[in-house]
This record gives sequence, C-alpha cells and structure tokens, in this order.
Amino acid sequence: MSVPLATAAGCGSAAPSDALLVSAAAGAASSYGASPDTTFVGRSADGIIAVAIAVHDGRATGFISDGLPIDVWFDGAATGGLLDLRALDGSRLVGGTHGRVVHGGVTRGDGAGWSFVALLGEEPTGPYTATSISGTDDRVGWIRFPDDTVVGTADVGGATGPAPSIALTITVEDRRYEPSHSVVGGTEIGPR
Repeated sequence: MSVPLATAAGCGSAAPSDALLVSAAAGAASSYGASPDTTFVGRSADGIIAVAIAVHDGRATGFISDGLPIDVWFDGAATGGLLDLRALDGSRLVGGTHGRVVHGGVTRGDGAGWSFVALLGEEPTGPYTATSISGTDDRVGWIRFPDDTVVGTADVGGATGPAPSIALTITVEDRRYEPSHSVVGGTEIGPR
C-alpha cells in the first residue's frame, strides 16, 4: 500500500493540511510498526529537504535539513506504526510506517510543507548532532545516507549555514562542539 502524498499535498509550495497529514499517516501505517530502535532516512518528493527519523521505545526524534537555512528538530510519539512529532517552533512531522518505509509530511511553523518518503537504514545511517561546549544553544545537525553522503546545517548564534564534515572534533566560527554522535529517538530536540 502506498500513499501518494506528493500529489495529494501539492509538494513543495503549499503546506499539507493537518487533516491530510494525519489521514495519510494513518493510511500508511501497518501493524508492523517500527522496531524499538530504528532509523529512517529520505528526501522530500521535490528533493529540497533531507529527512531523518530515529525511533526508540515508542518515542522518535526527527531532523530535516536542506544544508543551508532549513534546520528543524522534532520530538514526539512513535506508536502503532504512526509518527507524530513536533518542533519548538510549531513545525510538525507526521508519518506512517509500512514495512521498511515511512510515508509522511512536514509542515513548518512558517507554513512551508513537504511530503517525504524515508527508508529504513542501518548504522551509520541516520541523524547526528553536536552541541556547543560553550553553554550556548549553538548546534550542528547532519543526516547520513547509506551511500555515506551527508546533508547538514550548523546553527551558530541563530544564523544557519552548511554543516562541517562529521568528525570527533568540530569547530564552527571559532566555537568548539562536543563530539558528533548519532541520535537516539526521543532523546534530542533543538535548538533549545
């Protein structure tokens, strides 16, 4: 079963409605659901954003990035094959798992929206992050794909830009960060 969110939601230009997102997610969900520790990675139907979702013990953390200004972290429930994640800025990510695939949609707080498809990944695939060790809200986020390509955004002093390469030692604009690490679902949301 597939859900044609890209055509139904008018991918890219208009935000999918909450009713459409919830309805589509419910239609895509199966009794399989996500296993306790899983990650999914994919892209929006128009290719603008990369999406990563980490699921752990009924909770999930999601991250979207276009490698420049789009940088949103989500947190929420992952139960019965359905994802309902929220961001601090009012953005929302919903989806439904169907085997090894998540069909879903993102609506940002500013009204922009995308439909997406994300596939089950294995380590080291998934979302990664590093936060500033200087006590600021600065944060770097990455999405690592199975072919080892990476999309990421650095949020430094409230301005966003391309993320540096994933590494143990990270410095952006003379600010040092904790070592990068993979995100466990339900444990990370930000910027704070």
